[in-house]
Amino acid sequence: MTLGSTTISHIHSIIVNFVDNYDAQFDAINWATGMDDSKLRLLVATPTGFSGCVMLVTLFAIAYFSSRQMRDRFYNSFLASHHLFLVFYGMMFYHPLSNIIKHQTNLKAHPNGCDIIDDHVFRNDSVLQAICSEEPKFSAGDKSVCFMFSVSSVNIQTYVTYELTN
Repeated sequence: MTLGSTTISHIHSIIVNFVDNYDAQFDAINWATGMDDSKLRLLVATPTGFSGCVMLVTLFAIAYFSSRQMRDRFYNSFLASHHLFLVFYGMMFYHPLSNIIKHQTNLKAHPNGCDIIDDHVFRNDSVLQAICSEEPKFSAGDKSVCFMFSVSSVNIQTYVTYELTN
């Protein structure tokens, strides 16, 4: 139950943040290729969507094979399903590497708020023109930070497993 609700919440927030809130003014920040981009294409045909779907299927398979009925009737399948964690962890490391989350790199030359200033006010104010001298530029950031979260998750799970078994 928790797995399903968390997954649905995660997928919904991604669709709302990256598809429904498409920003036509800043094309570089969007995950979708346009306002009419297919949500199904993003979930299945992109590296992030594909890896997320694979993780979802593996977690549901693990949960299914760990149920009492499956353990009692098909113990070997239950035992073999433990190997699905290798697939899950592989996808967990791959999932954040597609550069979906971006940040603005030139905040000094284009601080927050420059885009909401009225054109008439902007043209007549030399101070604002000096502050907002460039168009905003976006970058995906350091990919090594993505691994930090995945590795810390594995470390926490290993520690908890060790503590529970001793």
